[in-house]
Formats: sequence, structure tokens, C-alpha cells
Amino acid sequence: MSMLTPWLELEKNYKGILVLGNGASVAVDEVFLYKSLREIAEKKELITRHVSSIFEYLGTEDFELVLSMLWHTFRINQALKINDGCL
Repeated sequence: MSMLTPWLELEKNYKGILVLGNGASVAVDEVFLYKSLREIAEKKELITRHVSSIFEYLGTEDFELVLSMLWHTFRINQALKINDGCL
């Protein structure tokens, strides 16, 4: 089993940029799995029923995918001059 070194011990020797993704977070605790994050967000009513239906329609728990799809949809609506009711 690997041990995590506290950042305060590492930072004095670190001079670069550190980028961690969700995978690193999940390695620390499974509460960071997309499914867990969605469940917590729904319990706290941070995700509406409509947004939840997008996750279900796409068959995913992946926030990044859903946000990307929404961004693309917004841009396509702009290009086609479709009023999506968001503005």
C-alpha cells in the first residue's frame, strides 16, 4: 500500500506546476467518484431534476462530459440562432 506525502513536506522541493485530475482525487477517497459527487450534489439540491435527466439521457455520471455537451449545444444553438431560453 502506498502512502501519501503531505503537500507541506513536498512543496519546499517543488518548483513546477502540479495538475491533478479527478483520478488523483479518487485514489485518495472514492467519495470523489463522479457517481458519488452527483449523489451529493443532488442531495444538496445543487442539481435540478432537469439537469439530472441530462445525465440519465447520456447514460453517464461524468460531469465533464455533461458540461462539454451542454457547452457544445449552447454554441450550436448560437450558430443556428436558436433561442434556448437561457439568455
